[in-house]
Amino acid sequence: MRTMPSAVVFATLAALAAAGDDPKPLQSPRPSVKNSATEFAEFSKLVHGFVISRTPKQLEHRDGWGETIPLGNQRLPLPNLRTYLKDGDRVVLPHGAWKRLKLQLDDPARDIKIAVKDFKPIDAKTYRLVLDADVQLRADGEWQQWQKGLLLIGVGVETDAHVRLEVGCDVGVELNLKKIPPEVQVTPKVTDLSLDLVDIRGRNGPIIGDEKLRNDVKNLLRSGVKIAEPQVKELVQQAVAQSLKDGKGTLSAAELLKVLSTKK
Repeated sequence: MRTMPSAVVFATLAALAAAGDDPKPLQSPRPSVKNSATEFAEFSKLVHGFVISRTPKQLEHRDGWGETIPLGNQRLPLPNLRTYLKDGDRVVLPHGAWKRLKLQLDDPARDIKIAVKDFKPIDAKTYRLVLDADVQLRADGEWQQWQKGLLLIGVGVETDAHVRLEVGCDVGVELNLKKIPPEVQVTPKVTDLSLDLVDIRGRNGPIIGDEKLRNDVKNLLRSGVKIAEPQVKELVQQAVAQSLKDGKGTLSAAELLKVLSTKK
């Protein structure tokens, strides 16, 4: 009877034992995309270029600005100190808190910084993209408190503000076999968006001496930033989709097409 060399027998038994203890799948269920810091940096530039090309240099936010109440038959003290306005045939009085905020980017290419932090698969048809953005802008605000036409206080401020955005975006990826040659369809959707006022400083010295008024100005800026959230989400989604189409390396529609084509 012939025998196998002992080394071959040992290797064969070891391989069988290993296979029995820890069976390995024949194929990875989801080929992954490996990214490098360089590719993140290049992709960040693409997103940045798209964003600055579509970001308005100036926005204005109003909160209660222009609110009035009718004078009617009221007899008010200090009539000569009050402001009277016409609304059609009626006489009305400015009333309540009037607030307005003008946001301005002097140089969007310089004042907006975008950094892609992560891009990885989370399931068979979805990738997770995470990015941060830092925005430096001019925020000039005005706040007036009216009481039936009587101006109680009026404050105007000129500030420089730093706003930080943290964005999580799920990117749906699907191979369109109806196209010849087949192409990848990319559908980004912002699922997490955090807008934070990091810092605000008076351009010509302290914002306001009174702490309450200073907080009012900060809250006005925060509310203006929050109102912009839907526009920010839409802009980010468009930027990610276009950047994947224009991208190179692993952060590109071409590479995602390869991954989808090899997936079983």
